[in-house]
Amino acid sequence: MIAYDAAKAAEPQPEPQPQSKKKTDINNGLKLSEKNGVVIFSYGEVSDADSYVVYFRYCGTTSRKPLMTVQGAANTTVTIKEFGGKKINRKNSYTAWVVAKKDGEVLATSAEVHAAGSKNKGVTNAKSVKVKKSAVTLKKGKKSAIKVTVKKAGKGKLHKSTKIAQIRYSTSNKKVATVSKKGTIKAVGKGTCKIKVMALNGVCTYVTVTVK
Repeated sequence: MIAYDAAKAAEPQPEPQPQSKKKTDINNGLKLSEKNGVVIFSYGEVSDADSYVVYFRYCGTTSRKPLMTVQGAANTTVTIKEFGGKKINRKNSYTAWVVAKKDGEVLATSAEVHAAGSKNKGVTNAKSVKVKKSAVTLKKGKKSAIKVTVKKAGKGKLHKSTKIAQIRYSTSNKKVATVSKKGTIKAVGKGTCKIKVMALNGVCTYVTVTVK
């Protein structure tokens, strides 16, 4: 785990670039949380990367300056104790994403994750995400809708983003099955793949899809 030290903050880096075609798993384990004023941000390892550029800001602001640069492909969790020279404002909500690089070249850019601060009254985060069916079998061309239930971590409404859906879906193999923004699976070709069902803060589960 890497801790953020404001006195050693990285110099500004180029803004995130579009994700390359190279296969990566940077979104595996992607999660943002905060407890007792410490923000924890985790992301998936990109084996060919030599560094990760971590971006963090309060929701509602527009800053796209990097917070820190983390060296080493295996260092995939950072802790953030302060931002802008001050302790984390726990009444706010947070946004984070990360860019994996090698020799200055962008290998992968993660999705953005959002989380409400622990003192953000009336708002809470997802504790877990469950689906009615964790496995479905379809014939080519057929569709199936994913039914999702989100368990909240505390009282209040689930934290929302004006730009990103509370639940996001993605497929591990578009040649086997695709998934819409509303969670409708469409069988494309024979094989097996996984559909990721992810809450705003990164908490997720998976649906295994088999196409015959």
